[in-house]
Order: sequence, then C-alpha cells, then structure tokens
Amino acid sequence: MRGDGLLTKQFETPVSSTFYLSWSALPSSLTLEPRLSRLTAWALKAERGSAPYALELPGQSFEPAGGESHLRRVLTALALHQSVPSSEKDGG
Repeated sequence: MRGDGLLTKQFETPVSSTFYLSWSALPSSLTLEPRLSRLTAWALKAERGSAPYALELPGQSFEPAGGESHLRRVLTALALHQSVPSSEKDGG
C-alpha cells in the first residue's frame, strides 16, 4: 500500500556444511604433492569460511572441527604425510 514505507525481505544465512577432505576421494592419477596441495588448499578455504571440516589420510583421520588448533593439526598432518612405499602396500 502507498505510504506504508519500504518493505524488505530478510533471509536467514544457511548453516554451513561440514567439508570432508578425503585422500581416497581424489583422482588416483594425482601424485603425492598435488594431493597434499589440494587438501591443504581445501582446509584453508574451509577455515576461512568458518566451516567445520574433517580430514582423512591413509592411516590417519581428524573428526569435523574448526578453529586455529584444528587447522594446525590438519596442516601438520599434511606436511608430515609421506606416501606408503609400494613394498608396504603389497605386504612385503
């Protein structure tokens, strides 16, 4: 109606989703360094967006969380991660 002033519509911001950063979900064609780089970039992006994120590496995983201490643990795990030698994969 005329004279009632401007009307606005407000929307709630959706709750952020949890990001699952998974080594095994990456293309098998990626070698060690590109895998680690991609997971690192995703962790940093999730942290900047204040979204909880989990990390799964071979032999190690981190539950969904966020914050400086979680980011530090995730980045440390990525920095120290080494590929499993093929002799260990084959059980010998």
